[in-house]
Amino acid sequence: MGLQSWFSGRRSHNSSSQANRPRRPGRKTAWFTKPVLEGLEQRLAPATNNWTALAGGDWGTASNWSLGHTPTISEDAVIPALNAGAVVTHSAGADTIHGLTVGGNLTLSGGSGLTISSSVLIRFQQAITVNLGSTLDVGAAAVVTEDINGGIGEGIVVSGVLTANGATFTRSTGNGNGTCQVLVNAGGQLIAHNCTFDWDSVNLANGSVAPSATDITGNLFGLTAASTVLSVPVVDVSSLTNNKSFQDVDLLTGLLPAGQTLTLGLMGTATTVNLRYVLLGNLIVQPGATLNLAANVPVLIQPGVTITDSGTFNLAAGSVLSVVDSNSGLTSGIVVNGSLNATGAAFTRAGSNGNDTTRIQVNFGGQFNASQCIFAWDSLTYSSGSTAPSRVSATPACSPSTAARRSPLPRTTSAASGPTASSPRAPPAPPST
Repeated sequence: MGLQSWFSGRRSHNSSSQANRPRRPGRKTAWFTKPVLEGLEQRLAPATNNWTALAGGDWGTASNWSLGHTPTISEDAVIPALNAGAVVTHSAGADTIHGLTVGGNLTLSGGSGLTISSSVLIRFQQAITVNLGSTLDVGAAAVVTEDINGGIGEGIVVSGVLTANGATFTRSTGNGNGTCQVLVNAGGQLIAHNCTFDWDSVNLANGSVAPSATDITGNLFGLTAASTVLSVPVVDVSSLTNNKSFQDVDLLTGLLPAGQTLTLGLMGTATTVNLRYVLLGNLIVQPGATLNLAANVPVLIQPGVTITDSGTFNLAAGSVLSVVDSNSGLTSGIVVNGSLNATGAAFTRAGSNGNDTTRIQVNFGGQFNASQCIFAWDSLTYSSGSTAPSRVSATPACSPSTAARRSPLPRTTSAASGPTASSPRAPPAPPST
């Protein structure tokens, strides 16, 4: 019998067998489809275009790149470790690339622009510098630093414009003792929306472009407590309230000008748990200006820092002014030339009682009104000619009852040690450029 006849016979036998076989109750006939292989979407890994001139040079010189042309939107630009002092300079035009690895310093200058669509790796002790007039746009890229123990910083230094929208700023190797930061210098500008900043710090220096209410929004500063410090001029705080969360917000040395009102309040649209304001330098409240410390807001005053109140300073219930009382012989606290008003506030120390002087000094013409406050600084002094307070009362366990009395001569009342409101933080070194 041939194979064709055998198959024909099998088909005939199977057909008749299936036709005569009774169907089981409730059993449905199964339908089968022939499997089909479908073509996959074509995806190409970005090409790598390596910088080859270890002495540095201009980004726009094609011969400096391994592929014989400057990096394109489908390529990753890789700058290796360069010779000592060498820099790659992007000095003209606007380029868009897929990714960037910086193993040697990169500077944008001459009004040029660089856009990165996917990822940025800044290797140990290296930096991207954006000079005045130039722009770096990292979009939604993953921006990563190697925070290796070495005590030297890396990151992005901005005197032009840094733009980010949905980017993440993280570390690749954990939190070492190097400093990874975004440093926005005088004249520089940061525009950031819906980003996660988990580097050591984001610093907006005095003289940087003041952010509008829509320039820096939806961001998360620090994934864990005390992980990311945001440093800002004091007058810029009110423009930052529409962000998700904060850790320490450092307030730089500055003044609140006449006619302005600033409220240091609880900020964070997702959480306010880890927020703390830290005064890094002296703050002057000019005549006609008003500074408000909202309810339940903590402020840490670093050693040697003074708030000079020549306008109006109001402290709400639950607010805490905590001084780092170091052993440096410095004087910290508040000098009152205008009006200081506190209800249910606490004036405490962070850490131990050192040999610094922590004080409230009410000068000629100044007035201090306080009710149900905790005083745990070294002294509260009313100078001759200060305005008689309408009320001064304190928690008896933390301040002697004589604090409510006033003499026509200069007089100091001592205050016993009180509870610690917040943990001290060592004064940070000035950001390096």
